Amino acid sequence: MFSFPTRPILRAGSLFYRLFSATENPNIPQLMENFKPLITEKLVHDTGVSAVLHLSSSSWTLDLRDQGTIKDFADGTADITLNMEDETFFKLIDGSTLLRLLT
Repeated sequence: MFSFPTRPILRAGSLFYRLFSATENPNIPQLMENFKPLITEKLVHDTGVSAVLHLSSSSWTLDLRDQGTIKDFADGTADITLNMEDETFFKLIDGSTLLRLLT
């Protein structure tokens, strides 16, 4: 049975939240660019998931399984695909929504 790794996902969500709250008038490319240097070998090892985000204005691949990269396009390597509006993405990474979903 698959067990969703909530602790690493919460850790990654926490990083997004810190970036989101520290950025005035955030936009998704800016957030993704700011997130790249925060991806560590430990985060990749602990998370072990590749995700594609199809947002209303763009698509992204977050490889937290193999390479520890963020790409500004959707590739075919995802373990999970999320489709959402940009506004929903911002709500998801504001911290409180993510915690509600995973607890």
